Amino acid sequence: MTELSPGQKALVMIGLGAIVLALIVLTLNHARRADVPAAVQYTAPQPQSAPSLVAVHVVGAVRQPGVYYVPPQSRVQEAIRQAGGLTADADASSVNLAALVQDGEQVKVAFAQRPEQAAGQDMQVTAPVRPVPSAPPEVTPVAGTNAPPVEVRRPGPALDLTRVKPISLSGGTKQDLEALPGIGPHLADGIIHYRASHGPFRAVDDLVNVPGFGEGRIEALRPYVVP
Repeated sequence: MTELSPGQKALVMIGLGAIVLALIVLTLNHARRADVPAAVQYTAPQPQSAPSLVAVHVVGAVRQPGVYYVPPQSRVQEAIRQAGGLTADADASSVNLAALVQDGEQVKVAFAQRPEQAAGQDMQVTAPVRPVPSAPPEVTPVAGTNAPPVEVRRPGPALDLTRVKPISLSGGTKQDLEALPGIGPHLADGIIHYRASHGPFRAVDDLVNVPGFGEGRIEALRPYVVP
């Protein structure tokens, strides 16, 4: 085997040194990579969107009153539908079914009013007021004659038919009419004006056509007058 010259030996040593140095560098780089932790990719969770519903309190004439959740921009009709719909005695006109609902709103459906309840509220019964007759007038007969008794009236509006003949509505004077219960100058003029315009009274009930006379006043006069 040929012995290497000193120059060749130097070259071999340099080459071996380079190889060893390269191995050391590779080992160090690998060790550094092993010490560095791998990057972890982190993705932040996406925030959940709030539920897109609004709460509505439905009460009144519905089948299942309570709080219901409907989508925004819903109509009142949708909230009532979730409450089971209207009852048989509901007043549908008491609520606007086409209105938009709002969060926290209360929808109140009224009950329909029964006919007898409405009639009871509207009807008012007023008993007729009957005037209290004052003391009856005195009747003084004319002595020595067969003439009918002459009526002598005391001041006052009332007459007593047991002693005085009734007053004719068609022929009585204004003074005669003013002597009747509850009749003053104004009502007496009304009676005279009516018979002048329409002719004689055919019945006592015709007084209802005279301004100022109602059923109560006519009934109070009935014992004291004739047509």
